[in-house]
Amino acid sequence: ALVAGTPPPYDRESRYGKLGQAMIEHLPAGHAQAEVEWLIPGPNCEIDLRCDVVAEPEYFLDWKSTGAQRPTQKLPGGEKYWALQSLANDLQARIYAWGLMLRWGTPKVLARWVYGSKRFDPGQTPRTWTVDHEFHRAETQAWVETNVFPVIEAIRAHRQAFAAAPFAGRDVPHRPEACDGTGRWCDAAGQ
Repeated sequence: ALVAGTPPPYDRESRYGKLGQAMIEHLPAGHAQAEVEWLIPGPNCEIDLRCDVVAEPEYFLDWKSTGAQRPTQKLPGGEKYWALQSLANDLQARIYAWGLMLRWGTPKVLARWVYGSKRFDPGQTPRTWTVDHEFHRAETQAWVETNVFPVIEAIRAHRQAFAAAPFAGRDVPHRPEACDGTGRWCDAAGQ
């Protein structure tokens, strides 16, 4: 609503209202469209892009609320950061960049994730930050061809194999901890 210039569905002083107002400050100046959906043709498939914000042909943006209170806060186990530090290998960012560069016919596009911390007290302004990355067409195309299209084909192959002869989920190579040992579809076949 704030991007479109319409009245927001939440009171500006509510938690959602304060978070939205703090995060909208990171929207670059100029015209932008909110909640854009496009189908992008891929090899034997269509990729559904659901961008939070786009400004053709310059950038796309995604809103990310988080429990982190700062950009470099680590998860409780300390093994990785709560919020992304880079979009270089983020699946959502890569697919959006690939699809938008294809749709717009551009050689590069800027991605911005806008993080807003949900951890703030009444009367405080939520902490926000951005993570930007400029994607280039040739490198992004190669990444998608290596990391996305083969997974689509693997999913199709699994679906066809299951339709022909159903098998027990535990027979599919997978990480048991990813599905709590149930054998249901998780990150099967090592992705």
